[in-house]
Amino acid sequence: MAAVAGDSDADGCGVARTASAGALGTASALGVAAWLEGSGVAASASSECEAAGPEGARWREQANAAPLTTTARNSLLPRPCTPSNASTGHRATSMLRAMRAGILTPVLALVVWSFVMWGWLYATRLPAMRRARIDPRMIKRKSDIDALPTSVQQVADNYNHLHEQPTVFYALAFYSYLVGVVDPLAVGLAWAYVGLRVLHSLVQATVNFVPLRFVVFALSTFVLMAIAARNLLALAGHQ
Repeated sequence: MAAVAGDSDADGCGVARTASAGALGTASALGVAAWLEGSGVAASASSECEAAGPEGARWREQANAAPLTTTARNSLLPRPCTPSNASTGHRATSMLRAMRAGILTPVLALVVWSFVMWGWLYATRLPAMRRARIDPRMIKRKSDIDALPTSVQQVADNYNHLHEQPTVFYALAFYSYLVGVVDPLAVGLAWAYVGLRVLHSLVQATVNFVPLRFVVFALSTFVLMAIAARNLLALAGHQ
């Protein structure tokens, strides 16, 4: 019986069935029934498709002869092996994994954008400090660099903002990934949030028009609320 649990079906058709049928051929039908129903692995014993030739016929004969329940017997009788079975299942699994991983790509994008703002921060701050004759060794508080131009300070402010609300986005994205609340809408909402945060950065670091900043910030907050609400609905549906 070790062959039933341990052998793998590399090409999705027949290898594990051959070994399993050989093992069953050495056991009585009653022994097969007791083992399958007592261990609860009847469902795992059937492979994705039916083995061809005498080995497959012998397997079906053993399954039909054993005094099994209808559920256990049906789990032993495989569906016919067709070339599309394994490939279709593999494609579906790959698509599902790609979709779930898709919600993490916006996370990476926002992290990269944070590094862009970090570079923008020092590309403007360091030259401005030299022009203002500010000695970095003498800086103890934020007020010590208040002499820097507003255009320089607002870039730094936005870099700090990217470590505030976006942390909620990161948590929601990973939560959605882990619990499986991932579909095209979830991925679209994640990208919408990233796009709004990039727009928020560009507005604050350039024109810094507060009413426009507020609108962009509010929209990004609504997106986070939508992501959170969809996860709450999914959680409630599983209770």
